[in-house]
Amino acid sequence: MRKIAFPLLVLLFAGSIFSKTFLLGSFVDEQENFTAGWFITQGLTPYREFFFHHAPLPFYISAVLTTLAPTSFEIFRYFIFFLHVGVALATFSFLSPRARIPYVLTALLLAIASPAFNLQMFLAGSIIVPFFLSLLAFAYDTIFFDQIFSQYHMIYAIVVAGITFWSSTPSVGYILLLVIWVLVVRWHARIFFFAKKKVIYITSLFVFGLIPLYFLLVGGMKEMIWSVFTYNTRHYYHLRLAENDTQRKFGIGYRILEETGTQTFEAVKQVTFAHFRFAQTLFGIAQSSISTQQTDGGALRSIAVQEYLALFRETNTLILFCGVVLIVIQMIRRDWKNAGFFFLIFLLTRVRDSEQFHLAPNLTFITFSVLVYLFRPNIHKHIRHILLSWFALLYITSIRQEFETVLSQHAPIVSSSSKTIQTLREKPAGSLLVLSGNTIIYRLSERLPSTKYMYYYPWFAKVPEMRTQIYQELENKNPDYIVFDECDPITSCETYFDLSLLSQLTQQYSHLENGVFVRK
Repeated sequence: MRKIAFPLLVLLFAGSIFSKTFLLGSFVDEQENFTAGWFITQGLTPYREFFFHHAPLPFYISAVLTTLAPTSFEIFRYFIFFLHVGVALATFSFLSPRARIPYVLTALLLAIASPAFNLQMFLAGSIIVPFFLSLLAFAYDTIFFDQIFSQYHMIYAIVVAGITFWSSTPSVGYILLLVIWVLVVRWHARIFFFAKKKVIYITSLFVFGLIPLYFLLVGGMKEMIWSVFTYNTRHYYHLRLAENDTQRKFGIGYRILEETGTQTFEAVKQVTFAHFRFAQTLFGIAQSSISTQQTDGGALRSIAVQEYLALFRETNTLILFCGVVLIVIQMIRRDWKNAGFFFLIFLLTRVRDSEQFHLAPNLTFITFSVLVYLFRPNIHKHIRHILLSWFALLYITSIRQEFETVLSQHAPIVSSSSKTIQTLREKPAGSLLVLSGNTIIYRLSERLPSTKYMYYYPWFAKVPEMRTQIYQELENKNPDYIVFDECDPITSCETYFDLSLLSQLTQQYSHLENGVFVRK
């Protein structure tokens, strides 16, 4: 009973921490999900009748929540809160006793980190993190603790994998690698896989095939593939993510290796020198004490600790450093298979970019891996406690500033754009085109888009399909109203927007007020 009570108390504590932050913060990607859900409730089909380049599952969850509470945005945050808690409790019930402690401690640390990584928001990243942690826990329970799972565990894992993939398609890489890792290093997993292959195939076909079947039936399969896969790989990566011509030429794999390699080298170098300086300072204090020199040892130690911790104020530094340490440990032990799979999954969980809110899967992977290693039976308990305290200190240091910043803010979940919305609501009914990324205007003004590509970023001008349709909309004066709230289209947009598009806007439409334009 005690073995179950303590982890459950930790999960309860994690939930209470998460509850303090889950209504804070505002982010444009979350507002896109709000808008997509509202569009669906108005009868529009994603990708065919309105464009977003994210995976479809969050849109349909948003539609359900919008139907339940049409005027509430808090319901989305409540959904995320109960999703995290529910998945944690369900996964906990499947794990072996040895895997439960690392799992619940990871859940606690992720709850603390939620403001720094936007995990409290209704985002694809927030949805996939608890599910990815579940898959990771199942895999590690088999690999490191030799747990044998039942058919029900497998079905649960497949459902979790499907939800993860259809919430964020880049997750497919590390999901497949986790499966391969388990099958390669554990023979009993291979036996189970082939013994239950019929159940596995049927469940996988249902979970991964349901959404494509839906788009085949309603129409929009081609558009879904273009928006979620073709656009992201052929256009978004080259125009938005790649930072130089070499990255564009050799693709996303090269970019991950280049960025991770450069950042890892810098992080390891800085951390190594920081440890050296810290040890040197402590040695100097001890030497001064022995030689009876008058020094303020306490003050020097305090300064040394502050300088050391300052290095870990960026979470990425801690992630990279811990990743290198874990790989080196496995290589020293000649555990080549685990080291290789760990390295590959570490890279693939950084597949988006190194912006902090995209690193949540990477943080989840590193945090759980560190804790699993510390709670392996061959680690002496005193060493475990020291290393665990050290890791917790660095972890909290790395997210402290962002945590305090979010707690100090009282911004609404939705950026109001109140003046623009008020102007639109005072005008007669009509279609709308938003020439910015502020898509929440559609939902707040309760106006449907005039075209499929119903928002605009500068790189859209280099995508032929998007540029052509947006220009036709302006040339034909299809939208009754246009919102352009990024800059002054006449004097201050030269470095941000396509000038020929702005010329079309000013020729065909008159500016009313607050960024709202009406047909001439």
